[in-house]
Amino acid sequence: MGKTPSDIEQTMNTTRDKIAGTIDDLKTKVGDSTADVQDRLSDGAASVRAKVGDAVGSAVDALPNPDLKNPIPLLVGAAIGGFAIGLIVPLVALERERLQPVGDEIARRASRTRDEVTSQSLAVVSDTVAAAKESAQTHGKHIAETLGG
Repeated sequence: MGKTPSDIEQTMNTTRDKIAGTIDDLKTKVGDSTADVQDRLSDGAASVRAKVGDAVGSAVDALPNPDLKNPIPLLVGAAIGGFAIGLIVPLVALERERLQPVGDEIARRASRTRDEVTSQSLAVVSDTVAAAKESAQTHGKHIAETLGG
């Protein structure tokens, strides 16, 4: 037999409630998994920071009385060391996945800025050349009038 509109509405409401409950359960599970990943990443980062801090402290202690009045050589050495370590340590897939879009965006912005600076520089140069040409013509006319007059 056919169902009444109220029966159909009741069935729809029950189904909607079940789906909402399932969605809430999935959100909770995904949220918990995300929190676990974030905790692991932050723990790993803290561990790396501590190891790097210890290594830097040991390196500074090993230096024979570093001249802190001119820290530039120390900074350059640290930058070179960091670059070398970065080349040696492989990127994990998660880092690549998260950092690739950032690198692409930085490259796009740098390219856009380069193009803007180039076009502005060309405009300034052409304006300067035009102003110099006009000034030279005016000065030449003035000299011609003075000598001819």
